[in-house]
Amino acid sequence: MAIRMKDEEFFSVELTPMIDVVFLLIIFFLVATTFQQLERELAVKVPETKSADSGQGKPDPIVVNVVKEEQGFRLVVDGNTVTLDQLRSILSKAVAAEPEIRAVIRADKEVLHGETVQVYDACRLASVAFSVATREKKE
Repeated sequence: MAIRMKDEEFFSVELTPMIDVVFLLIIFFLVATTFQQLERELAVKVPETKSADSGQGKPDPIVVNVVKEEQGFRLVVDGNTVTLDQLRSILSKAVAAEPEIRAVIRADKEVLHGETVQVYDACRLASVAFSVATREKKE
């Protein structure tokens, strides 16, 4: 009595779901890298604190970078170097468009306090709420 074996079924891998997953991963990493733009814009060494605030759940802030230079400081907003007067104008226009707008001041820790106070003053004159960017201190 001969025993018959069933024909082995052909095994194949479906590529369509694998390609879908790869495209989703590419899209995820592209989107995730744009969120890091705030930190990558300039090489500013912000001071460390134990109570760093992430600022999540609020509208996108205006990021004001205060960069240390040999003679004083330089202000950078959206990748453009601006003067204090231009900063006041930018902030005033932003408040007119969005009353709840806020500013994040990323001052290099080497910038003198008196120089950053000028930026704080510009925010106050434009009625813009602001916060100072810091990093969480690692213990």
